[in-house]
Amino acid sequence: RWHVTLTNQENAAVAEYELLTMNAY
Repeated sequence: RWHVTLTNQENAAVAEYELLTMNAY
């Protein structure tokens, strides 16, 4: 469970980061 939560958080962070970079371009 812990691991899944961590992975989900990382995926969410990456998705957010990608959105930010896309908006920046």
